[in-house]
Parts: sequence; C-alpha cells; structure tokens
Amino acid sequence: MMKDVIIKEFEYNQAGLDELKEKTANGEKNLEESILFEYPTVYIINDDKKDKYRQKYNVYVGETNNIYQRTSQHLKDDIKSREDWELLLKAQQAKMYVVGHEHFNKSMTLDLEDKLMLYMSSVESVKALYNRRTNQQKYYYPHEEAQDIFNSMWNKLNKKNSILFPDMALLQNLAIFKASPFHKLTEEQLFAKEQILTTVKEALKKEETGQLVMVSGEAGAGKTVLMSNIFNELVNGKENLKIHLLVNHDEQVKVYEQISKKLGWGEKAVLKPTTFINNHQKQNAKVDVVFVDEAHLLWTQGKQSYRGKNQLDDLLGLAKVVIIIFDKNQVLNTTQIVEEKKLELLEQKAKESGNFIHLKNQMRMDAEKETIEWIRNLIDEQKVTILRKKDEKYDLQVFDSHMSWKKILKRKTNLTLILIMKMEFLE
Repeated sequence: MMKDVIIKEFEYNQAGLDELKEKTANGEKNLEESILFEYPTVYIINDDKKDKYRQKYNVYVGETNNIYQRTSQHLKDDIKSREDWELLLKAQQAKMYVVGHEHFNKSMTLDLEDKLMLYMSSVESVKALYNRRTNQQKYYYPHEEAQDIFNSMWNKLNKKNSILFPDMALLQNLAIFKASPFHKLTEEQLFAKEQILTTVKEALKKEETGQLVMVSGEAGAGKTVLMSNIFNELVNGKENLKIHLLVNHDEQVKVYEQISKKLGWGEKAVLKPTTFINNHQKQNAKVDVVFVDEAHLLWTQGKQSYRGKNQLDDLLGLAKVVIIIFDKNQVLNTTQIVEEKKLELLEQKAKESGNFIHLKNQMRMDAEKETIEWIRNLIDEQKVTILRKKDEKYDLQVFDSHMSWKKILKRKTNLTLILIMKMEFLE
C-alpha cells in the first residue's frame, strides 16, 4: 500500500538551515527523515505579511535532489544576484515546507512543481510567485500516481495554512486558474507551441515587421492556455524581447493583469489593442512579438477612440510577429475584424507562410467523440442528427415541452448535462 506524503515545516533562515543540516547529517534517520532528506523533494518558501489588513505572500516553488544543499544556495548565493531571494531572506516571518514521498523521483518532482505553480499562481493571497519556469513531463514511472499524491499534498498544506493553500475546487473554478500558463499541454498544443516558437525565432533575425500567425479553434480547444504558456516562456527567456499581450475584453484584461503581477511579466505587458496602437504609433516604437487574445474583438475604423483603418493591419506594422488567437464562430458583427472575406484573406496569408494552426481537441467536455460531433452539428449547422452511441457521462435528450424535461430533471440526482431545445426550427 502506497504511503502518504510527508511534510516538514522549517524556518526559512540560518536557524532553519542549521536544523536541516542537523537532520541530514544524522546517520540514524528514521524512514520519514530518509525520505525527506535523501530522496528528491518539492518545497515551497513563503513570507507572511499583512497588506491592507489581508494576508499576502511572496512565494517560491522548487524541487531538488538535495534539500539542504539547495536551501544553502538560496540563502547564501542566490541573494547576491536576485532581488526576490533577498526579499525572502529579509522577511521577518518566512517559512519553508519540504514535501517528500517514497515514490518521488526527478520526473515526478518536476511534474509536481509544475502543478504547484498552476495552483499557487491562482491563489488570491499570493502576491508574487518567483519561480516561473515550466518543466512539463510526459510519461514516467509512476506518473499515474502523480495526481493522487498532489491532491494529498495540497490537502495537507491546506490544513497548515488555508489562506495560502485554499480548497482546490475553489481554485479550479477561477478564471485566473483557467488562463494559467502552467497547465500541462496536450500533444497538439506542444506541436503548435514548437511551430510558433520557430516562427518567432526566425522572425527575430530580420528587421521586418508583419509576420502573421493565426491560432484558430473552437471554445475549449485550449487556445488561451497555449497562448499564456508561450507568452510566459518568451517573457522569461534570455532574449529580453519587447513583447505584449493584447486583450479587448475588460474581464479578461483583469485576469491577465493578475497573472502578470504574480509572475512579473512587466507593468505594461498586458494592454488593450487601442492603447498599444496609439502609444506605439505616436512614438514610432516597434516591438518584437504581439499576442492578441480573442482577435475577433479587434476593431475597424470609427470605433470609439480608434481612428485607424484596421487594428490588425496597424499591429502588423508595429511588430515583427503578430500571433492572433480567435474562434470564427464567435464573430458577432461587422465592426469586428473577422468578416467572412477578411477571414479568408487572413487564413490564406497564414497558410501560405505555414503559420496557420487549427486546434481540434475539445478539453472542456469529457465526452465521447460522437457526442461532441452531435452538439457541434446542432450549434454550427442547426441540424439534429441521430446519436447512435450512448454516452456514459452525458445524457442528451430532445424535448417538445418544458414540462417533460422538468419531470426528467427531478428524477436526475447526478446530472451532467441536459440539452433543452425548442422544436420550431425543425418544422
């Protein structure tokens, strides 16, 4: 039977390091001490201070094969070259949680480090998260245990500090969690990421502007996570790029601003397209890369404070690479950029340069392929087809009156989905 995770709490200072040294130097360790000080571990370091009467934390997440040596490096060496480590050391109340398990190996601790980054970056009380790298792992032994071990670890940390480690289910429902750059990418997303990074790398060698990359896909295809992941990697790269993320939706702007503050993307990394265009055209300032989320919301001439001809054309003139993320099914009116003819021209341009990416996977619905196709036919083509295969997770039914579906609804105790539709358009 697999044992539970082990968590030991230390002071993050010289006294805590001395205690670690004493534990690691002791030759007569029990099993728990051996797992913590001789096996790979993951760890969380945090300060603890009140900001306007609320708890706020600066946090570092890491993993190591030698917790004493790694902590010593943080305390004695990293403070000389990194301001974030100096701040943690100067904090009056700084703690370190060391987490061990008998099945930990390097691949699993890297995987759990990423999962911790995903959840910690979504916690409201976390002001700054210092380790911003990603180390996505594929298959390893025993990868099938990783999620259960993570759940156990988080639940134990929650009992120690529920403000810093809130309930997992609450975090999973937050918009900031869903847009986090630390989600594990699918094979399709990884392929798209490499394609985009290659395009950026080649474009940076030139002085030209206007390279267009289009990432298309329906809602739930993983466009936002892919964009967030690539943006975070480029921001934290060694190239020191001039890079911006542009969003025209007010609520989504707030989400990305929260992520930007936590991960240190920069004060003006996230902007609205009009603000970016007006500022950079006025100063004639070119940039390296621009990401545009929900590009179907870009404006055309005469829209509020924008006086240009077309926002996308203006962006292409200001950046070496413009990466637009959009769903053509979300185009609502002709004041948005993606009119049908314009869309065809954009796709043709991107395809000719090999920079058109269409994500096909559906990650919001854990359903059979036939079920997803049935729903797509209904939404996209207004056709009700025959669903020949029963889906164990979704109950799809068509009703001709609201009374009939109410009766069914009352009998459902564990309902995943009931699709309600009026029949008039089928006549």
